[in-house]
Amino acid sequence: MTRLPPASALLAFEAVARLQSIKLAAEELHLTSSAVSRQVQGLEARLGVELFVRAHRKIALSSAGTAYLAEVGPPLQALRLASRRMHEATQTQPVSIVTYPAFGARWLLPRWTRFIAEHPDIDVSLGRCLTTDDFVRTKANLAICAPKHEMLVAHNTHWKLVEIYLTPVAHPSIAARLKTLDDLASETLLHSSLRPIDWELWLAAAGRPGFEAKRNLNFDDTLVALKAAAAGAGVGIAFRELVEEELASGQLVEPFPDMRAECDSLSLFQCATELEAPNIGIVRDWLLSEASTADA
Repeated sequence: MTRLPPASALLAFEAVARLQSIKLAAEELHLTSSAVSRQVQGLEARLGVELFVRAHRKIALSSAGTAYLAEVGPPLQALRLASRRMHEATQTQPVSIVTYPAFGARWLLPRWTRFIAEHPDIDVSLGRCLTTDDFVRTKANLAICAPKHEMLVAHNTHWKLVEIYLTPVAHPSIAARLKTLDDLASETLLHSSLRPIDWELWLAAAGRPGFEAKRNLNFDDTLVALKAAAAGAGVGIAFRELVEEELASGQLVEPFPDMRAECDSLSLFQCATELEAPNIGIVRDWLLSEASTADA
């Protein structure tokens, strides 16, 4: 019974044959060139054939070497891939999520302590994106955004995560004097440059397109605009899902709770080629479960 050659000799042969260079094979295997040459020569001696034709600073497979590579190459490649998959599966791979800053701060982060408690071995990084172009360019594993970009939809699998409803919000003292829509005319409306048409969308849904308030105050950040509303600077407009804490504590009040405007939905996107990645799947399924619980 013929004994199998050492694995080190087979790996050296396959690397030299694939790269057609002892030097490059040595670099790949983290060995010296002389060590790789000895492995190949030892394999040739064991098999009793010349696997390579050697010329000045050149090396090429012989006919016997070509036939041998066709037999041993595929199993070695399969072993290499299996080992890589096993290594990746047993490592803690950080899962990256990107979303709008306000949604990440107000919807995602308050729920995140539950995820950490349930999955302490999974590391997650949370990043911010502002536009749909940002989402297309990102290398993140998961993205939460509005499903409006054709490329984003075309190259990723996605699930609806939450419905978004716009609603005016104000400090209780301001909300108390807002009995009708006409009362808004004497108030300061607070705007975010990240969502510049939210008031326009809500007023159109309320049947008052073209409505003009006495004053308008603009902020470059949605969260700052909401803080200004809670401080009594004016009437803000917000995704209701993002101000649940302030509404529950009484810091903010909905002056027109029966006039919420459905303006959009946010979806969870995942690259189709990563659907089987275990940690990404765990995070994805947890997010979808949280969203379904919140809707219940």
